[in-house]
Amino acid sequence: MVKISKFTYSILAVIAFFGLAVGTSMYNKFFKDTEYRRMIVIDALISILFAPPYFIFVLRWNLDWGIPDLPLIIFSDIVDEVIS
Repeated sequence: MVKISKFTYSILAVIAFFGLAVGTSMYNKFFKDTEYRRMIVIDALISILFAPPYFIFVLRWNLDWGIPDLPLIIFSDIVDEVIS
C-alpha cells in the first residue's frame, strides 16, 4: 500500500500544475505552428514511452529495485505532463 499524506498529495498537485505551465510555455514557444494531428501522434508515442514507470509503480517493482515511491511518482507524472 502506498502511504502518501494529504499534504504530499497536495504538493504533487502544485508540482503538476507547474509542469503544466512549463508545457504550455514550451508549446507556445516551439510548437504553436505544428499541425494538431502530428501533435496527437507524438503525444501517443510519448505516452507509450512513459507507460512502464506506471506499471513499475503498480506492480511495486520500484521497491525491489530500491526506488522510493515519491521520486517515481514525481518523475512519471511531472515529466509526462510537461512533455505531453
